[in-house]
Amino acid sequence: MSIQPLSRPAFAALSSYRADSIKPSTAATTAKDAATVSISAAARARLAAEDNVASSVVMVDTNHGTMPMDLENYFKPNGPVNLDELPLLLPSRKNVDALTGYISSHMPGFLARNGIPSPPASVSYDENGALQLPASYSHAEAFKQALSREPTMERTMRTAAALSSHLVGLSKLAPYYQEMEGATSQAAADAIVEKYRHLLSSGGRGEMIALNFSSDGKASISHNGKSLDQL
Repeated sequence: MSIQPLSRPAFAALSSYRADSIKPSTAATTAKDAATVSISAAARARLAAEDNVASSVVMVDTNHGTMPMDLENYFKPNGPVNLDELPLLLPSRKNVDALTGYISSHMPGFLARNGIPSPPASVSYDENGALQLPASYSHAEAFKQALSREPTMERTMRTAAALSSHLVGLSKLAPYYQEMEGATSQAAADAIVEKYRHLLSSGGRGEMIALNFSSDGKASISHNGKSLDQL
């Protein structure tokens, strides 16, 4: 049976569902995840005040083109939506940076409102999309409950991880697409498919995507313990 690899548009479309319908392929914590970072009370108060005026509007890449998007409205729970009309986020670096920027600017206020002294050192998701926190994080239950009360933060974090997972996959498949564009015969195309069979069939499994938090609540994303800058 021949393998039918995804086209670029199809691959991108798979990556662009909203946070409640998209899951990172795989995510895991690293050794440093056992640590817990802490934000001082004064810093929490100051950043919580800033959070009240922090903008939730960011520029993003969608299937409708690049546009400003109010993330709080976009991720707000609502009824059925028309996917033909809804702008879907694409797995671009711009979108990952926009989402992590939103998380960074709003995390201190999120923690302060919910009485949580410090963020987890990292957040990741398992193969079933379940939230994973460091075992030593003493505020894990409070953090989970806070996310359930504030779904915009939960969905933004989940989508940032999911888009990062797909971005890593696209990066790894870039050589495949480049070689396929240069294939001059079916035999050459079949040889290229065989060469990249392990990537085409893996579906991104094995990628460890984590959101990491610094002591002041700033977020960054890593894959297999490495920065996205190393893609």
